[in-house]
Amino acid sequence: ASALMYVHNEREKHLKSLNDVMDHEHDLYGRHGDVKAENVLYFETDDILVMTDFGLGRLHTKISRSNQDPKTLEKTATYRAPEFDTIQGKISRACDIFSLGCMFLEFATWYLVGWESVSDEFPKYRFEKDIYDFMSDTFFRIEGSLGGLRTPIIKPKVVEWIRKLQQSPN
Repeated sequence: ASALMYVHNEREKHLKSLNDVMDHEHDLYGRHGDVKAENVLYFETDDILVMTDFGLGRLHTKISRSNQDPKTLEKTATYRAPEFDTIQGKISRACDIFSLGCMFLEFATWYLVGWESVSDEFPKYRFEKDIYDFMSDTFFRIEGSLGGLRTPIIKPKVVEWIRKLQQSPN
């Protein structure tokens, strides 16, 4: 979460110490674009998690930061935000936050019920056909038709999973 805060908002105080960064570049807003557990490293000696792989990351100005067309962007299908599948969806920093929430839910699952639940049980639990008629393990579903208004909701199976975790004795 701290890494995303720095990418999304807090560059100015850190960029001021870099000689090759122009003053007007302090007003750039970042987006990681591929938040998922595979892009987080754990350093045991420092007991710290570090976000990596900014290959899909972008910097934007105040004007362009929330206006990215989802059809033109790469993404990891499982952790993508609903904005990628809605007509009115625009890609913004909020998409990183949605993906971060998915990752945190997997971390909580791992902590409470073990790795096999993260790698096998939970993905199968939320597996269903999406609006494109493909089987998908996303954390949301789109309700509505392809031609009409599409409303994203958290999959009921994900909500059930959260309730199961809340009941865990761990």
